[in-house]
Parts: sequence; structure tokens; C-alpha cells
Amino acid sequence: MHPLQRLGRLITDLPTLAPAGAGEEFGTAAVVRLAAALDGDSGIWASGALTAQGPDFHTVSLWRQPPEMLQDYEAIKQHDPLFAEASAQPGRAFSGSAASALPPVFKPFVERYGLAQALSAMVVHSQSGLLNGFSIWRRAPDRPFGADDEALLEAALPHLVAEAQARLLRAGAGPAPVLARGSADGRGRLHAVTSRFMDLMALHWPGWRGPDLPPELAARLPLLRPAQPWVLGPLVLRGTPSPPYVLLDLRPRQPWDGLSVREQTVAGLAADGASHKEIAQALGLAPATVRNHLARIYQALDVHHRTQLQARRAAARFAPDADG
Repeated sequence: MHPLQRLGRLITDLPTLAPAGAGEEFGTAAVVRLAAALDGDSGIWASGALTAQGPDFHTVSLWRQPPEMLQDYEAIKQHDPLFAEASAQPGRAFSGSAASALPPVFKPFVERYGLAQALSAMVVHSQSGLLNGFSIWRRAPDRPFGADDEALLEAALPHLVAEAQARLLRAGAGPAPVLARGSADGRGRLHAVTSRFMDLMALHWPGWRGPDLPPELAARLPLLRPAQPWVLGPLVLRGTPSPPYVLLDLRPRQPWDGLSVREQTVAGLAADGASHKEIAQALGLAPATVRNHLARIYQALDVHHRTQLQARRAAARFAPDADG
């Protein structure tokens, strides 16, 4: 099959490889499909982040290799020539053979796990430091990976990572993520972000880049609730538990956010078309009290009729990303 046909089939199948939101299941299924497209015998997809201490992988999908392979690799990873090349040039794919010059300490590892031919690549998100590393292996010494294989892997990488990130940024099988969203674990380490999320975070925390949330935000993660947005200077942040993660949504602060909870309730009912009397009955207030509330609300929002009120409320919503 032509490389473009293999790539097309791989990309088309990605959304159906595992149930929505199933991160680790998707990772394993994607490695299997990627290995099939590249005629590989085994493979790995490791996700994590670049830290001051080096790569820190939190999710590993290993196919047709025993778990102890990871333990053995940890002790000699600094001698892996393909890892060094992939780290130095993110987005590029590199292939190598066990017959080539390898550090002596690395050769027994390659022989033990049947890594006669290897194809590796890494993707790094420049703003957050999040990374995804891929390797596909062949056992036969006489079946090297070629330029077509490298090109296929390089072309597939953005699609694999985008699908994995979208799953982490989606609440279960819910709707598409909002435009500015991040997904963090309980220790405050980001696992997925949109570029808009990183851009807005920099408005309140200049110089921050990730992959760990600012300490102030990480400490507050257990307290965040969807119905209680947190105003952060020019931003508003909403936290939604999505075990084992917390989804963090950001948007610019709007005049609506300056209203009290009661005022937002009254304004919301008015924006929906409820009359003074209907609002008073719904909230157990006197109609005169409702009129006073609305007078202050209209002044605070600088609006003059309900259509403008609706627009102010719409601007203060966490709008979904049409691109998903």
C-alpha cells in the first residue's frame, strides 16, 4: 500500500480506536495502528513533559514489549542515540539500526528486546513543555526503516497528538472543549492544553510556561467548581472535575463578572424574557426589589434594553471551540 494510503487510513481510524476520553486505551490502540502502518513488530507512545530535570513521562502505552523493558531503559536512556536526535529536533523522525555504532552499554538492551531496527520521533509543545515520544521497532536486522517510513511518521504525529489532546480536554463523552482549556492532574501537572489557554495564563502569570501550574492555582485545584468561577485579575477561571483530571477553562473578564450572584440570577432571568413580576415570584422578592436590582444591573453593565443584556451575558460564557 502506498505511504499516503497508509497515512490516510491511519488518520481516518483515529477517532474510532477507543471510547471517547479513554486516554490510555487510545494510546495503546494508536500504537498498534501506527505499527501496522509502518510494518513494525512492537512500539511505544510515551506522554509527559519537559522539566528542569529532563523528560518526565506520566503515561506510557507499550505494545508487544514486557513492562520490565521500561525499567531497563531508565538506567541507560542517556545513551539512546535516537532519543537524543528526536529530542534535539522535535517533529522529525529518525531511524537507526542495531548494526550501526551503538554505545556498548546500549547494545545488550537492543538485543534483549529485539530492537534491530528503530524509528523514533518526538513532539514538544513549545508553550507548555508537554511532549509525546514515539518509537516503532522491527526485529529483523535486514528490514530497515526507510525515508517513506520517516515521512509517514512525521505526517502522522500532529494527528495522533491532536486526537490524544482532544480526548483529555473533553469532559468524558461531552461536547468539544472550550477554546482556552487545560487539563491538569491532582499535583498540578498539565497533561493537555490549547494554545489560547497558555496565552491567557500569561496575562495573569507573566513569564509562566508550564508544565506545572503556578503554585497558587495548583493549591486551589481541589476547591474549584463549575458553578463558582474564580476571578483572576483580567481573567475568569472555571474548574470542572473530570477524574483523574481537572479541566480548567479560561476567558477574559467581562462586566457581567462584576455582578453579585443574586444580580446575575436576576439579570439572567430578565435576559431570558421574564417580567418583573415573574422574576419576583421565582425568587421570592417584591417587584419593587426586582426593579431596583435591574436598575443597578443596567447601570453596572451600561445597557439599556434586554437585547444588550443578553449580549453581556453571552460574552461572559465559556464559549466552545468550534473546531473541537
